[in-house]
Amino acid sequence: MLTLVQHLSKRVKDAANSLTRRFTKKQIAFLAVVALALVVIFQGFIRALLLIAILFVIGVFSTYYKRKLEDMSAMGFELVTSTSVIAGIAFGPLFGAVFGFATALVSVTLSRDVGVTTILFLLATVSAGAAAQLLSSFLRLVATGMVLLTFSMLLVQSYTFFLQRENLYKVTAVIGILVNFAVNYLFLSHAAGTLLALVP
Repeated sequence: MLTLVQHLSKRVKDAANSLTRRFTKKQIAFLAVVALALVVIFQGFIRALLLIAILFVIGVFSTYYKRKLEDMSAMGFELVTSTSVIAGIAFGPLFGAVFGFATALVSVTLSRDVGVTTILFLLATVSAGAAAQLLSSFLRLVATGMVLLTFSMLLVQSYTFFLQRENLYKVTAVIGILVNFAVNYLFLSHAAGTLLALVP
């Protein structure tokens, strides 16, 4: 292990020495100032990209995780609707809709859980992302998210309640919905404001 650390240390020192041989200290200082200026100039853009990346990972991973737990007859939660709502509020209805579609599609593809409700799931997340900014002008952030989550759940779970014949599956779905609502409420009330603060 020590030899690996020594080898990596030597490689870093060699790279630094190579850099100082190619550029003078003034040139390195100039490049550092230019890089810092670019970060300052484009900080709003960088923060927006950071928000998009964070929301995307949260939305995709939570849905993937929930679908995998369902395969093991356990319950999880999805934050894809809430992340689509935040994206829609932050960047507008078109971006919210595209974000909702992309997040839902990637999560469904990764979890390999394409079925009857996939179209309803995609439609629900697209609608939530598109409607979020308009609805947020009338309601607070948490209320907006919960209203759109309710719409999403009604749309996606309509298959479960109206077409499924097994009562045990319906009971499990109700418990899953309650868990999903609780986690989404906590996410929206405690994390959404912080995430939206990333956007200037």
